[in-house]
Amino acid sequence: MKFLSADKAVLCFGFHFSSKIRRNNFVSPSVLTMAAVESTNSEPSGSGGTHEDVETDPNRSSSPSIDEIKRPPDINPLGNQSKPIGLSSSSSTKQDEFPPINENIMKECEECHQDFLKSIMYRSFAVLICDDCRDPKGAHELITKTDAKEKYLLKDCDLDLRTPKLRYMLKKNPYQSRGDMRLYLKYQIEERAIQVHGSEEKLEEELERREERRTNKRQKTFDKKMKSLKMQVRSSLYKRHVGAHEHEYGDAECINEDEDLYRRICKTCGHKWEYEEL
Repeated sequence: MKFLSADKAVLCFGFHFSSKIRRNNFVSPSVLTMAAVESTNSEPSGSGGTHEDVETDPNRSSSPSIDEIKRPPDINPLGNQSKPIGLSSSSSTKQDEFPPINENIMKECEECHQDFLKSIMYRSFAVLICDDCRDPKGAHELITKTDAKEKYLLKDCDLDLRTPKLRYMLKKNPYQSRGDMRLYLKYQIEERAIQVHGSEEKLEEELERREERRTNKRQKTFDKKMKSLKMQVRSSLYKRHVGAHEHEYGDAECINEDEDLYRRICKTCGHKWEYEEL
């Protein structure tokens, strides 16, 4: 058995660390230098230091493997949690809350007294009117929810919560890309307005009072803007004199003839200048 010299031991140790660099992708140069110096100073053992004694197992690594690293527990983002079934995104009245409509039986029209099976008025508003007797521009005119609240001074609770609840028809809003608009029967809205306000006279009085208040508010806003505009015009026409004042004196008048004292007065500011003539 042959002993390795110091130079060969350094080469073997460098080969071992080069393989370790390939496995771990990084080894500090200072560590490599210190290891080479220690191997040079060390002497071979009595039993004979061979290449097999110096080289370690290439399959063994000092750094822990990926599988041995403890990972944190998986975190479920709050946005992925499902909402409770009992909660609803909107509190508006749904069509499912109304009693179901049966279109499989014959019904009698209130206008022509003819039997019919299906109709738009019955399907949407539960009104016994056939399609032939429907008058969309007269007795069966529709009105949007916004117009009903503005023209008849109704609130959401008057339309959705007050009994009996009013049925409506959903239609795509032509002014907005999202959402549908509600269409109510106009004569049902008028009946609900009388139920809320008491009578048509009280409703008219409330409409006139609100219109007067709205007109006064617009007039105050207009007067305020006109006043501000007048102040801006006046300030632009007024030219402030920034330079020093120059007195413009009038004729001299004698104050004391014995002492020859005279006085002159400024025509602009009234400043008095007294002097003695020689």
